[in-house]
Amino acid sequence: MVIEQAPLEDELGDVLEKALCQAGLTPEAASARACVPAERLRDAIDYRYEELAPAELDRLAAVLDLRAPGLRALAAGRYPLP
Repeated sequence: MVIEQAPLEDELGDVLEKALCQAGLTPEAASARACVPAERLRDAIDYRYEELAPAELDRLAAVLDLRAPGLRALAAGRYPLP
């Protein structure tokens, strides 16, 4: 049986929340550094989000020391199978 898309344990909100904790940043501090509205970042963390723009995800990835292509893929639900 071939699985077209394996379920992930962590979704975008989980990854962002963990990265914020690891970086020692609040959502407000990270959003200011990434030039992303704090409300959009908090919504993403709480799974109440419209899709963040790729440029916003790239800036968040840079601030949170994440890989931008992986973060964009996760946000779009297009991550590679293991």
